[in-house]
Amino acid sequence: MSEAQAILLFWGAVLGGVLLGFLTGWLRGMLWGVAVGCLLIGAGASAAAGSLAWQRWQFVSQSERVQGHLTGYHNGPLVEFSSANGEPHKVEGLGGSQSNLETGNAVPVRYLASDPEQAFVDDFQNLWGGVLAFSIFGALPLAFGAFFCALAVQESRPRRRPSKYAQEDLEALAPWRKRLSGNFVICGNFLMLVGFGFALFINDSIAEFGRAFLIIGIAAGVFGLALILKKDGWMGPAIAFIVALGFVLFGGGAMLLA
Repeated sequence: MSEAQAILLFWGAVLGGVLLGFLTGWLRGMLWGVAVGCLLIGAGASAAAGSLAWQRWQFVSQSERVQGHLTGYHNGPLVEFSSANGEPHKVEGLGGSQSNLETGNAVPVRYLASDPEQAFVDDFQNLWGGVLAFSIFGALPLAFGAFFCALAVQESRPRRRPSKYAQEDLEALAPWRKRLSGNFVICGNFLMLVGFGFALFINDSIAEFGRAFLIIGIAAGVFGLALILKKDGWMGPAIAFIVALGFVLFGGGAMLLA
């Protein structure tokens, strides 16, 4: 599957998710509609990520690696390279790729010997950036879909009054749980401050912002662990972990693409 086909699959899943989610919401209620829509969008994006990853893996395994040289920038780096028979070819990379190089510097390129026009600048952004993007667009809707699905199931069940013993269990939270939960909250607050510090006071490079997002995501995950220890139900930890997933994916992705 090419990148263009993966994009079409993704937007088809978005359109299908919106329409099917609207229909499901009309028939079964808003929570079910949001759950179905998010799950369909996430499944489509994940399928696009998997197909594109397979295609890129096959390209890497069958391609040859050569050193080209940077000839300039347009929307991205313009790189010229020579195939095995000495014939010159050109390839254009994605914007931001190889941005620290000057004209004439060496740039690695991968190309198919059978068709040198099929070539990529050999770095993470050009080879795997699309896979990463579709993986993010798949993971978050799937997480939200699972959350709203669980919420819809909970809302569809008859409400039961909590028993006396359940109330006593909540009130008699084990001391070690209270201490550990408090320590997690302190750790999460510290990590959150560190993350905001990176975002506000360090240079404005993509890598630094990615590191800030990654740290904030870890902090949200720590808050989720604290909520689990407090036994306050499943929704609080679920929301914290979804927020953590989003920040970690975007932060890690930014660091990889920098």
